Amino acid sequence: MLVISQGEIRAVPGYISSGVDQNFFVDIVEMTGGMIVLLEMRMYGDSQIYETLETRNLQNAFTVDQILEDFAYNSSIVESAASSSYNFGNSDSAKNNTQTAPSSKTLVEKRDELGTNGGSFAKKQQQWFYYGASFSASLGQWLVRKYPGLVDGVYASSGAVECTDDNYYSDIAISDTLACSRKLALAVDLLDSIFEAPICDKELSNRFLEQLKEMSDDNVLNGGSYSAKKAVKEMFGFEDIEDDADFMYAISSVITYKVQNNRPLETNLEIVNSNNDSKKFNGTESGRSMDLNYLCSLFDEAEDHVSSLMAYARYISQIRSLMKQNEVGEQEDNTNEDSITFEKSEIKVIQKPEISRSKFGNDKSNTGHRAWLFITCNELGFFPTSAKFHGFGQSTRSSFLSKEYFLNQCNSWFDGLWVEEDALNSRFNKTNMRFGGKNVEPNPRTVYVEGGKDPTYYNSVVNNYYSNKWAPPFGAPRKIEL
Repeated sequence: MLVISQGEIRAVPGYISSGVDQNFFVDIVEMTGGMIVLLEMRMYGDSQIYETLETRNLQNAFTVDQILEDFAYNSSIVESAASSSYNFGNSDSAKNNTQTAPSSKTLVEKRDELGTNGGSFAKKQQQWFYYGASFSASLGQWLVRKYPGLVDGVYASSGAVECTDDNYYSDIAISDTLACSRKLALAVDLLDSIFEAPICDKELSNRFLEQLKEMSDDNVLNGGSYSAKKAVKEMFGFEDIEDDADFMYAISSVITYKVQNNRPLETNLEIVNSNNDSKKFNGTESGRSMDLNYLCSLFDEAEDHVSSLMAYARYISQIRSLMKQNEVGEQEDNTNEDSITFEKSEIKVIQKPEISRSKFGNDKSNTGHRAWLFITCNELGFFPTSAKFHGFGQSTRSSFLSKEYFLNQCNSWFDGLWVEEDALNSRFNKTNMRFGGKNVEPNPRTVYVEGGKDPTYYNSVVNNYYSNKWAPPFGAPRKIEL
């Protein structure tokens, strides 16, 4: 039994059967005569509990422990049904068998039997393997700790487990990864100077302002009388973001996503499922070449802060242009439903109406960002802060991105729920104490796949393992350089 969680999106079966990245699952079950079980996370897709995500609703029903209990409980139901009705020795009969075995116990009774050690699974007949990537990989590592009798093996890809409100480690990882990180840092330093960020050298902006005057007849200013901040936002293609810190978050998120994936998926700041998952993603040829090599090629001719900023703006503005094209394509698709073309992957990237992070949590519908924002605010953190606050001069993120930037948003969105806890910095430590954080001893039944260039690397068990230079035994974490 291969259990898959797609994390904080609506579960899309087609992504498994035909997705470019995950179709090896199909090969595995065909070779073993097994079964894929796709578990959808509560608060997403068909697993909604409430019509609206008010703070009280999220408090009652959206915690890491509840998600793990869901996984364990639903696995027990599948185990019962599969043991009776699924013929693992005959793949043909398995494909045609749609019966569900009746349970001798009520669902409530089965749920009540779940012990913290997974004892109710001691007599399970199938071998269970869990796959997760990103947050679902974090869940997989925690699942085997909370219910050790449930799963026989976990494949955890890029699973951060060190919960913190100050995840500046990811900034360091990006800086270590990019060949052009020094010049990118020059651009960020100049941006901080222009926008008067908490940590900045105000003298840096003088050269830029002089050059901006020389460019006043260019398209950058569109012949108008704009402030330097407005001109910069236009250069980057994010002139529609008013808040300066939100602007810095938007452009840094593009870089973070590219470093983590380095794939030709030109996206808005969030990957979400469309209402019609089988629509074709309207990618372009230009989008397919905009990887990290292309990013750094734009910095080849850059020699100083100003030219580095221009290179940075060129890359981000091209990404933003593709985002806007996709938004138009989405609108066209909605007006012509009969002309839908099917694509292998059923995951689609669409332009969200709101791109300013400080406003993400205001949407209380059960289709927006609010559920994910709540669990990060309540238990996970993982906030992508700037390493400048820790003495790292070569930072890829603006010093606007402090932990206060994220924590203030949490309390703004969720009725000041954590004002006192923020002063004590306690709630994320509770999650680490419960599951061990990155200092937990590696589980011999878990394969830890963590790219050395991944922004999650420093939050992982793998990083702690190699940092301490333990002798790698059989079953040790796998560090894969990507």
